[in-house]
Amino acid sequence: DCVSAVPSWGGNIDTTTLVGGIRYTLQGGSSMTCRASYLAGMSVQNVVSITSGDARYIDNYIWGQQLSRSGMFVGNVDNLQIIGNHFFRGGDSTAPDAAHSITMYYDTVGTKGGLTIVGNSFDHSGGAHVRIRLFTSGTLLRGVLIANNHGYQNEFTPDGTMPWMDITTEAGTVLTGLSVTGNTGRG
Repeated sequence: DCVSAVPSWGGNIDTTTLVGGIRYTLQGGSSMTCRASYLAGMSVQNVVSITSGDARYIDNYIWGQQLSRSGMFVGNVDNLQIIGNHFFRGGDSTAPDAAHSITMYYDTVGTKGGLTIVGNSFDHSGGAHVRIRLFTSGTLLRGVLIANNHGYQNEFTPDGTMPWMDITTEAGTVLTGLSVTGNTGRG
């Protein structure tokens, strides 16, 4: 069981297994890579929580918990690559504002950018598979690529309208350079 794993300030994580416990957090730094790892079954918080820095998540299996918000929760991050991962069960499908496979939360005034979400599979999410929120006036998110992902059964649909992807900008925020292409979904 992993109570809390907090790699920070760069480094590489390869073929690592973190099962159970509370959360797995990338606190910050630069040039963090997590590859071919199994991150599963966290009980209360988000399975992966990234708070700052540059990071790459490649070919991992991220198995969501039942009780929280997201398989991967990201706040105010530059240059994040999420490539070829398998997300399964983003969270509780019965809760209001149910869990999402990936949640991006930007509320920092200034420019952020370099977000790549490519070639992932999303299976059985509680909410939208990919969710991006820009909250604070003066926030600019630039250079976002969401391509060739496959989503299956995002199941929390209280009114039958939960989208596959949910991107929202509040007043005074700007999202520019957005490319969404080649994504498929069913169920």
